[in-house]
Amino acid sequence: LIEAADLPRLSALAEAMADEWRTALRARVVLGSETAEGALLPNSTMPARPTQLLRLLQTQRWLISTDGVLHAPNELWVSTKQVRSLLGGGVAYAATALPDEMGRAIGLNIHV
Repeated sequence: LIEAADLPRLSALAEAMADEWRTALRARVVLGSETAEGALLPNSTMPARPTQLLRLLQTQRWLISTDGVLHAPNELWVSTKQVRSLLGGGVAYAATALPDEMGRAIGLNIHV
């Protein structure tokens, strides 16, 4: 999907991931801090490190911006009143609303 830049399917993937974050995906990525680097494997006996799934979600251009372009999460901002008042239209905003916890884990820009 990512290599083919299949926008409708990538949009559906982002929405499905947002819907399933707490029930299915969160078990694979547990947040330990306010940064994406704080996302840990859910096994307390192993050293803390990002999961392979988390690395994939952080590094690939799979999220669609409000202008219909694919971006890696760290290239996008969450559209809030505060962010829009400070940054205006000069940045790319995520087209799909994701849970805050998921946004932090994958590296979306949430706060200015």
